[in-house]
Amino acid sequence: MRTKTQRWLFVGIVLGMVGAIAFYKFYWEGPTPTESGKIGQVAPQFELVSADGQSRGSEELEGRPYLLTFFSSWCFSCQMEHKILGNIARQSDMYLVGVAFQDTQEAIFNWLSRFGNPFSKVAFDKSGLIGHSWGITGVPETFLVDKNGVIRAHVKGAIFSDENIAYIQNAIKKL
Repeated sequence: MRTKTQRWLFVGIVLGMVGAIAFYKFYWEGPTPTESGKIGQVAPQFELVSADGQSRGSEELEGRPYLLTFFSSWCFSCQMEHKILGNIARQSDMYLVGVAFQDTQEAIFNWLSRFGNPFSKVAFDKSGLIGHSWGITGVPETFLVDKNGVIRAHVKGAIFSDENIAYIQNAIKKL
C-alpha cells in the first residue's frame, strides 16, 4: 500500500513532466501560426501615438498594408522577436505598428531606447481594451492587415521560429 507521501511524490513528478513538455513545445518549438477567427475580418480601429506623443486615429493606416504587434516591456518573448519583426518589416517595406499592451509610456520608451525602435507608429493600450477588440490572449501577438483593412495573418506568441517567419513573409508576398 502506498503512503500519502508516495502519492504526492507521484503527482508532483507527473505535473513536472507535463510542465517540462509544455515548456519544450512553447519555448523550443515556438508557437505556430494561428488559424484565427479574426482572419478575413476588418481590423478594429484604435488610437495611435507617435514617438513625439501626438495622437491620431488608426484611419491613418487606411490604404496601406501593415504589421501590427502587441508587445510589453515586461515580456521576455517580445524581446526575442523584436529584431526579427523589424527585419521582416524592413525587408518587405512593411509599415510596422507596435501596440504597447498594459504598460506605461515611460516603460515603453525606455524599452525602445534600450532595444531599438523598429516601429513606424506606437499605440498604447494601458487598459487592454485595444487588445480585447483584436481578440488577443496575451503578448506578443502579431497581425498582418492588408491595404483594405482586412486581417490576413495572425501569430500568437513570438515570431522567432523558421515556420512563423516564413508564414508571415509568405502572407506579405500574397498582398
